[in-house]
Formats: sequence, C-alpha cells, structure tokens
Amino acid sequence: MFKHPATTQLYMMYDRVEEAISDAQRICAQSGPESQDCRVAWDIVEELEAADSHRGGPMQGGGGGANHMSPGGEAAMLSSFEILLQKMDGKMDQCLATTEKLSDLGLRDHSIAELHQKAYEMKEAIWNARQAIGQ
Repeated sequence: MFKHPATTQLYMMYDRVEEAISDAQRICAQSGPESQDCRVAWDIVEELEAADSHRGGPMQGGGGGANHMSPGGEAAMLSSFEILLQKMDGKMDQCLATTEKLSDLGLRDHSIAELHQKAYEMKEAIWNARQAIGQ
C-alpha cells in the first residue's frame, strides 16, 4: 500500500512526540514533577508540537475540519488527542506537586487549594476521556 510522503512524515512526527511524552513522564517520575529536568522534558514536547504546527499538521488543528477528514484522518485525530491528553496529564501532575509543595511551605491560600482540586478533577476527566476513546 502506498503512503504519501507527507503522511509518513506526519506519523514520524507523532512517534517523536509520543516518545518525547514518554520520556517526559519517565523523567518527571524520577526527578519529580517540579524539577528542572521535568520542565525541560515537557518543553521539548512543546517544541515538537510547535514544529508540527508550523507545518500545518493536524496535531495543532492545522488540517481541515472534522467534516473534511481525509482517509486515515480519524486515526490521526485520535492519535493527536491522545498526545494532548498525555501532555495535559503530565502538566496536571506538575500542578498537583507544586500546589502540595506550596502548602508544605505554609501557603494556605484558598486559591491554591482550589487549583489543587481542579488539577485533580482534570486528571479524572483525562482518565475518563482516555477510557472513552479506548486508550
């Protein structure tokens, strides 16, 4: 089966982003979600996503609308959505760790506690979305 070079390049980009996300999750688990290494790892994920955006790739919504999806577009959209969910999950881990650290340091402001709760709720919503798409 022939694959258009742009399609092959798109899947290679997805592979790189997914690998970068896995690396970021591993690094954050090892060094802590608030560590410099963790922040740098997620910055790399963002840079890869930005590179796709400049190419007009669907990871950042540069493709056609849902009604004009090309063959294989649904799989690409689901892959893009999973990448986004993984990234958001990592960021919510960072938010939870940071708000816990602030609380440990004595900052007991209501807005910090509320942010902690919202991050927890987002992690639940992310888990539910993953279950809904079968990931």
